[in-house]
Amino acid sequence: MNEGAVATEKSAVKKKFWGPVAIVVITIGLFLISQFVASFFFILLAQIMGWQEAQFNDWYNSSAFPQFIYVLIAYSIIVAGVTFLVKKKDKTLKYIGLARPRFSDIGRALIAYGVYMVLFVGMTIIAKMIAPSLNLEQEQELGFQANKGILSLVFAGISLVLLPPIVEELLCRGFLYTGLRTKVKVIPAAIITSVIFASAHLQFGSGAPLLWVAAIDTFVLSLVLVYLRESTGRLTSSIFLHMIKNLVAFSILFIFVS
Repeated sequence: MNEGAVATEKSAVKKKFWGPVAIVVITIGLFLISQFVASFFFILLAQIMGWQEAQFNDWYNSSAFPQFIYVLIAYSIIVAGVTFLVKKKDKTLKYIGLARPRFSDIGRALIAYGVYMVLFVGMTIIAKMIAPSLNLEQEQELGFQANKGILSLVFAGISLVLLPPIVEELLCRGFLYTGLRTKVKVIPAAIITSVIFASAHLQFGSGAPLLWVAAIDTFVLSLVLVYLRESTGRLTSSIFLHMIKNLVAFSILFIFVS
């Protein structure tokens, strides 16, 4: 085999995207690393400032700004990691679905939100029938508090409504789902993606009981998000639906109820 043929063969192998097993391990690892680095930043900051644990907790919980910084650091690492890993396979972010939004994406997202709500209600009824002791009233720890002023509301809005739909869709329905679909059919790929996405919302390590209602919610939401990703070939409809869902929850918790 001549050198040109060898180079062509190596190029072809290099351009294959991450496979299913690798993509699952990398996705979970990237998420955990992002949380670790963000936490380490604040541990280091507390050491530099000479704060005791109580002092740090008072500062961290008294304002939305440090919590916004935590989210910003963690999500920046995820975006940088996904971008690096995609480029490493000679692909662009367009390959995993990131494209310019279309006006029709908003309409799809609004319709999909109604479908998601119906499925979520149905799933919670079924879950309650299977496990009557399941606590569906448990509240999710969002890390932000209402009634902290306009600036805090802005930081919370960016952290909960704007950033998660973009970054989580890029990681889960973009990077993860695309890698699974290299060798896995739609339904198994959708279920695996949704299980991983839902598991991240169980609030492991928070000290509180596992948040099964959030896991059910995000599992159902992910199935609808995957459908939009698969049917359109883009992430924009998924991002819009995710934003709508988070905006509704944010409005209820931080504006209307508070």
